[in-house]
Amino acid sequence: MTTFSSASGRILSHKDPGLIWQSMTGRSYSQELLARQGQGFLVDKESRSLIFYDTSYTGWKLVYIVSQRQISTLTLTVRYILAGLACAMVLVAVAATLFINRRWFAPMERFVVKLEELADRRGGGKRNRGGGSYHELELEIRQVFTGYYDAEKRLHESLPARKLQMMFELLTGARTRYQAAEPLLEQAGIKLYPAHYTVLAMEFDQPAGWTKPGDMNLFLYALCNVAEEIVSSMEGMKGAAVQMNGYQAVMVLSFADSSEARNLRAARSLAEVLLSYIETCFKRTICVGIGGHYTDFESIKASYQEAQRMISCKILTGQNTIITRDEVGNWDNRRLLEVFETADTLLEAVRQAQAERTEQLLEELFARASHCGLSKEMMVQLCLQIVLRFLQTAEDAGLGELLLAEHKALPGSLEHCGSLAEMREAVGAMAAQLIAALQEKRSSRRKSGELVESVMAYVAGHYDQSDLSVNFLAERYGLTPNYVSKLFKDYTQCNFVDYLAEVRAKEAARLLLSSPLKLDEVAMQIGYTNFSSFLRNFKKHYGMTPTEYRQLHRTGDSRA
Repeated sequence: MTTFSSASGRILSHKDPGLIWQSMTGRSYSQELLARQGQGFLVDKESRSLIFYDTSYTGWKLVYIVSQRQISTLTLTVRYILAGLACAMVLVAVAATLFINRRWFAPMERFVVKLEELADRRGGGKRNRGGGSYHELELEIRQVFTGYYDAEKRLHESLPARKLQMMFELLTGARTRYQAAEPLLEQAGIKLYPAHYTVLAMEFDQPAGWTKPGDMNLFLYALCNVAEEIVSSMEGMKGAAVQMNGYQAVMVLSFADSSEARNLRAARSLAEVLLSYIETCFKRTICVGIGGHYTDFESIKASYQEAQRMISCKILTGQNTIITRDEVGNWDNRRLLEVFETADTLLEAVRQAQAERTEQLLEELFARASHCGLSKEMMVQLCLQIVLRFLQTAEDAGLGELLLAEHKALPGSLEHCGSLAEMREAVGAMAAQLIAALQEKRSSRRKSGELVESVMAYVAGHYDQSDLSVNFLAERYGLTPNYVSKLFKDYTQCNFVDYLAEVRAKEAARLLLSSPLKLDEVAMQIGYTNFSSFLRNFKKHYGMTPTEYRQLHRTGDSRA
């Protein structure tokens, strides 16, 4: 660092004491430096040095000279630092490469080699030199990943089926140990406590009033989902619900509490919430049967059987009710079971249109019901449930509107009956009417079937008549053409015109192969007066022209 006076050009301070008070005018850069003010730098071309200067408020100039030697030293230092950093980065890259190769590429290479060996074994040890083995390897890898995703998809899609299977095993007693069943329950999405169980059986009321058969399945599925959602929001309770058949859903409940009374109250509270929700949101009603409370896992089956017995008592308790053992405990269960069995047998006799058998079963049903000590309200409910099942049978047979229209006043008339005999008479009248309607319909179907078979026999013997048509047959059998067409379509699932064209096409095919007749002669032989119609119908049936059919089959026969 040098300090000199701008006015005299003399050096005021220097690290070399011998230069103090010496003049700056003898230096190559002195004139230019003295002429400049402020601060900056300039280059001394003679000494190839950088000269930095600054002017103080006293008029002195502060000068710092950096020689070429210092510049070269600084540049070399920076160069060495950068070179060191580059070497360090190379070492890091090499180390990272070795690490990644050991941790990733080497296992991948072994995996690829294993896959190539697998491809070789599947190909019988033969490898294509043109890269075929790599194509096979690609296929193997693709199959591995595709198989994984397919397996995951199948696992996800199979969860409802696994849940249904596990619930069936619980309810039928196939699973009796919680510890063994717990992993399978978790896989199926079923959450239960290790002890304290009860089962709920749930049925929608008035199944005969459903517009479509598939609606019941949709509502049962929704009922199961709603029940599980409600249980998940209740503390100390876990459960799972599943549709058991076409009209009933079942729910297994488990409790953290060991008190039977509290748990049964919680189950009843759940049933009450379900009844309210279904009535409000679905505009339907259900009955819920609550089975007994059991501590051990293997007794779920017993609770389910009790819930089934409870729900079967809806025929006496009425619709939109909760049925427990306390409500039916005073009844003679054995005799009640006989009543229900007789009711089922009665329904089957009506379905078979057995009039005499139905009368006998009605007498037996009311005799057994009277021995159970049922109240009038219960007997009315019993009769109404039997009538509803009659209506379901009529609906299945296509007679629902007839019976429903004529028996709208039946519930009120049952209420006004003064004795069991009057109730039996009212139910018997409906059963007799249903049996008569079923017999008439079956007789009509039998006659219709005989008529259609007669028409088909006539067509088989007179297909060569050119005037054979629906109008011709209607006139022959004394019926209307529309009735003949509808009857034929209902019985054969085929239009008469298409049926006649099929019979004629088959006969034409026989004549083409067994006779030398020309095509127009064949057409006339089978009843066609329009040759174009013959060609069109034959090609529609066989997918080729008569000439092609004859050439194809005769060529095939000669080769054989």
